[in-house]
Amino acid sequence: MLNERSEEWREYIQGKQMESQLGIDLLNHKYGKDHAKTHPQHGMQFMNQMKEGEREINGRFLSEVDKVKKQGATRCCYWACNTPSGLGEGETLLRCTGCGIAKYCCKEHHRLDWKWEHKGECTVNLPGWLNAEMEQDRVRNMNGDYADYKS
Repeated sequence: MLNERSEEWREYIQGKQMESQLGIDLLNHKYGKDHAKTHPQHGMQFMNQMKEGEREINGRFLSEVDKVKKQGATRCCYWACNTPSGLGEGETLLRCTGCGIAKYCCKEHHRLDWKWEHKGECTVNLPGWLNAEMEQDRVRNMNGDYADYKS
């Protein structure tokens, strides 16, 4: 499920990047390569549209991340799981107590995945200050506040 969503997001972002490049090319074609000096209002209008687009993308992406965090995985997260349905006995999955996102069909798969992969990505292993900082960034991004990212 996550790989499919990742691929959809990759294609969506690539499409948005192509749109923005086409917008820049159009400005260059209409007003010349020096349009930022000769027609700054068009460049500013384009940049404002780009910022609005970023806010929309971030809003969609972060709300989807929240949904995935609440729901968690829908199949066993162990890469070598060959359980046909990806579910454990009784069609239930064991949830990682650290992050609550990763789920497993059995304790053995949980143990193996922790040893080889999940230990490095589970939020339980992140320092508390980093988790708090990431949450603050997430909330700022959801509100469209990008002041910390200005270059």
